[in-house]
Amino acid sequence: MIKIVSERAYNPENGHDPIHVSSHAFGRSWDASICSLRNSREDCLKPNEDRVVVDPIRQSIVVADGITRSKPADGSYPFVSPSAQVAALFCETVSDLLLNSPSISEEILRRTIAKGNQAIAQFNRENFPNPNFAESDIAGVAAIVGVVDGHRLWLASIADCFSLATTPLCVERLAWEKTSHAADEYKRIGEQEARRTLRNNPNSPFGYGAFTGEEVALSFVQYQCLNIQYARRLIFATDGLLPLADEMPTIFLNSLPQQVMTTACDLEKRLGETDDKTLVILDRRA
Repeated sequence: MIKIVSERAYNPENGHDPIHVSSHAFGRSWDASICSLRNSREDCLKPNEDRVVVDPIRQSIVVADGITRSKPADGSYPFVSPSAQVAALFCETVSDLLLNSPSISEEILRRTIAKGNQAIAQFNRENFPNPNFAESDIAGVAAIVGVVDGHRLWLASIADCFSLATTPLCVERLAWEKTSHAADEYKRIGEQEARRTLRNNPNSPFGYGAFTGEEVALSFVQYQCLNIQYARRLIFATDGLLPLADEMPTIFLNSLPQQVMTTACDLEKRLGETDDKTLVILDRRA
């Protein structure tokens, strides 16, 4: 089982923070490349809250993006980040359960995801018994889970972690639930009220899902079983790479992980925004 996390931000203007890519065999037909970069925020030292666990034996990928928290009055970001903790907890819980499952099906995936969410619920009960939707808000994650099973790919996803598949000539979106529909409303009503009224609210047109331990979060999960017989590459990523996937989807066709990440950092600089970025690439062996 492979766990990858980076606490470094990559600055393309210098050579002090090289992009590290971890490469591993993934089953008999694929090779996995894994990379995670911290955001480059300068207003506060915000840690990387993405986590990923890749299991070459079970051929599973679990990627979780810890949701950014409110800063306390002193302006410092919390260390150790509860969001990073629950991202790691979710990844490890789901990966361990999948490894111990003799087969895979949608029902097995649903039960596994539910237990990952329950693990977050237990964490939040212990650490945030009286949440206030601000600096003492419960911790949560966006996530995507993939299991390769021969010519099939089982997927479960919530919020804006995403997945792509490539053939020699095109890039296909597999899991792609952007939460931009809620962004304007989120800004209008403010962070605290948005968490109170939009998060995991299936009755709101602006509602969005996140694994926070609340059972209603499970209603936002999308499940798929896809034929990947002709796929040459599979991509699993957190939303820090969404701007790149929107603007330059073909970069995922053949580019090395280092090139994808460097280009994403360049794009962030142009857009004036930054986020943690985690990328898992599965390349089919020739």
